Amino acid sequence: MDGLCVKDWCRENLLFILSAIFTAAVALSFTPIYIWLPISSVIVVLLWTLTTHWWYATVFLLGLFHFSPLPHNREIFTAENYFQGIREICEKDIDRAFDSEEVSQERGMIKALFYCERGELSLEVKNAFRQSGMMHLLALSGMHLGIIYMLVGFLLKPLGNYPICVKIRSLTIIIVLWFYTLFAGCGISLSRAMIMITIYECGKLMGRSTTGLNALGASSVIILCCNPSAVTSLSFILSFGAMLGIFSVFPCISRICSPGVPIIRSIWNLTCINISCTAITLPITLLEFGTYSNYSMLLNLLCTPLATIVVALIPLWELSQLLLPCASEIDGKVIIIFIRLILKIIGIVT
Repeated sequence: MDGLCVKDWCRENLLFILSAIFTAAVALSFTPIYIWLPISSVIVVLLWTLTTHWWYATVFLLGLFHFSPLPHNREIFTAENYFQGIREICEKDIDRAFDSEEVSQERGMIKALFYCERGELSLEVKNAFRQSGMMHLLALSGMHLGIIYMLVGFLLKPLGNYPICVKIRSLTIIIVLWFYTLFAGCGISLSRAMIMITIYECGKLMGRSTTGLNALGASSVIILCCNPSAVTSLSFILSFGAMLGIFSVFPCISRICSPGVPIIRSIWNLTCINISCTAITLPITLLEFGTYSNYSMLLNLLCTPLATIVVALIPLWELSQLLLPCASEIDGKVIIIFIRLILKIIGIVT
């Protein structure tokens, strides 16, 4: 990469570079976030004057000053209780539909994949996922949000591509996904994905372009302004590390070959994504856990598509409970079949 290319790359990903400096400073100094607000306001001014993507600076600014240290009065802020009530309703629906003891593990998997409730999973199942390197399937992440994003986009596809329809679709996607993020508990990985999707959809609404690295940087800054201690969280490190691998390593290795057959191309792309994530997260995993599954790459190729189907079917099953009870029974049986297949594959390896 020559000097001109480096200069262009830095200009294009300016927000990512500044957010990386911000994140490193918070991690090294653990300075209270309100001390960083004056410094961050300078970054906002720089973004506003040096880049054409001025709405990045808007998101940056809103994130910084909205999440300043404020007392949380649970009697006033009842959003947590509201979404907890919705989770309890969904849990009752799941318990009622899958009340047999024969499907107890499958019932626990549905709750884990839907809203990260792993209390009903046996220790044996948890250990199997941990040893196989597939624990990320049980942790709500960008994969889960991406599946729901594609599902909502598919359901709204009949609206067409008229400008007003595109705006309605984008706004609906943002509202639905934020609702699900709050419903699922706003984990770090889920919040990171939601902020990135929001930036992407806002860019579409305003006719602005974006880069993955800049969106990743913006999400990092907003999360740290909300919770500075998140920088030491393993979830934060692995989530942002995996995305950094996808944005930096994936474009390089995916160009090695370009299969013409769609299914082979999909397998190749999924393999490249796994390699990209592993390239960044492997040292962190080895340092933290001291072990790495030799079969995790193969298991990702086998189990990720199955988990994708299950995650897409669960919300549809919940909706069909109200609209089409007959369809919900069929949907539930399909979910059980795919979950048993996932458990079988992981059980064979471990």
